[in-house]
Amino acid sequence: MSALPFEPGHNPHPTGLVRREGAIRLRFERWGAAVFDGGHDRIWAMDQTHVERENIEDLPRLVHSLGGLSNPFLSAGPFFRGVFPEIEGFSLAAPLSVSWVINQACQSSCLYCCTDSHPRANPGAGLADALALVDLLTEWGVLRLIIGGGEPLLYPHLRPILERAAERGIRPVLATNGFLLDAACARALAPTLAHFQVSLDSVRPATYAALRGRAGPGG
Repeated sequence: MSALPFEPGHNPHPTGLVRREGAIRLRFERWGAAVFDGGHDRIWAMDQTHVERENIEDLPRLVHSLGGLSNPFLSAGPFFRGVFPEIEGFSLAAPLSVSWVINQACQSSCLYCCTDSHPRANPGAGLADALALVDLLTEWGVLRLIIGGGEPLLYPHLRPILERAAERGIRPVLATNGFLLDAACARALAPTLAHFQVSLDSVRPATYAALRGRAGPGG
């Protein structure tokens, strides 16, 4: 599968080109570059002047230099170093972050669910289609991938999907309700993931059950 063509700009690096070092990924844009630190779930951007000024061959040092900026995923405030592009000149080679609803099957029937997930819902795409999507997202240069559902731990092809993502240089965040996340499962999946994101609606069992339509794992 070939990547979609990206229009080159004044940036001497091909727009959409991704460099990786460990959990850090940098993607060149026409106006500069976007940088993602998967180890701490942080993302920033910088203009072409700073791309030329910083040592982009040393991504950990670059991330350290960007650490003083605010992070849009964690707090409000600036996350762009340099001169922000004019609106008509600001574009992205691909999304920075993608949330993937990998299935709709879930043990719960939450009152607030935005994916209409429940125990009898869609089990998700077949393995071939899911692998093709992983390939497409990584070829696009998507920097941050969150895999959720439904409940992704119910998806029968989760392991090969995570392994493919790791092979392609991206370690997703797994968004789970935690019902199936015991120590053995966590140890098995941890090498292919950046983080586990576990939802907890209430520490009060009655409130939790009312929101989820069922009791928690120990209830």
